[in-house]
Amino acid sequence: MTCSAECSYQSKLQRAREGLYVKDRPPKPCETCGEMFKPKSLSHRFCGRNCWESNPRKPAEIVQCLHCGEEYTKTKSHQKYCSADCFDDARKQRAQKTNWKVRGQPKKKIVKCASCNFNFEQKHSRHVYCSASCNCDAQRERGRKATDRSPIRPKTCLHCKEKFTPRTRKSMAKFCSAVCRGGYQTVKKQEKIHEFERQQKNEAELQKKWDDSSIQVKDCPADSAYSKEIWQYLKQGKTITKYLHPIWAAGSVVDEDETELFDL
Repeated sequence: MTCSAECSYQSKLQRAREGLYVKDRPPKPCETCGEMFKPKSLSHRFCGRNCWESNPRKPAEIVQCLHCGEEYTKTKSHQKYCSADCFDDARKQRAQKTNWKVRGQPKKKIVKCASCNFNFEQKHSRHVYCSASCNCDAQRERGRKATDRSPIRPKTCLHCKEKFTPRTRKSMAKFCSAVCRGGYQTVKKQEKIHEFERQQKNEAELQKKWDDSSIQVKDCPADSAYSKEIWQYLKQGKTITKYLHPIWAAGSVVDEDETELFDL
């Protein structure tokens, strides 16, 4: 690794001078059989895999486990424990010591739980609850007290649009008073009445339009909007009557609002 492009260039130049990038290297003897071979790199020491496997390796190193103290044969250069169990136990001990540095060395005292008043043995100096459930109950109680101490947020009335303060923090009130609630309900009721009256008026106008366009023929009108459908209907021996598809009448115009009411 280099700090800049210039240092990288100088490093590669120095390695080239030392012959690290040479493709055609001079032959050298194998360290196992002594036969001359052409190396591919500076670290190429053996002529083949058989010589590499038969070469005497570094003797097995017998060391002492850092956790249990028993001797074992080291298979890896960074191995410090004889088994996975010793490795896990050592990791737990390190975590416990780190925890003690933060929370304090446990004194194994019998104290009373701050939530349920049950006597238990402490695991560390800040251990004040006997179980996780007591810890959750205490945290929930602290949250409730913090909520009770917080101010009540104002709301906006749906009728008069004025700000008002509800009685409690969990109140579902939407109106500042009963008068606004009654006025809001009256307005909504009037809107429903107007909507119903408008719908009744539209239906009456549509019924009148149907009555005006009623016919009874056995031929397809020349200027009808659905000539193909009319001929298929007439071939079945049926006729166009008073309340059946009035838009097929001669001179009628298709209305987009009316097409949803007809079974075409």
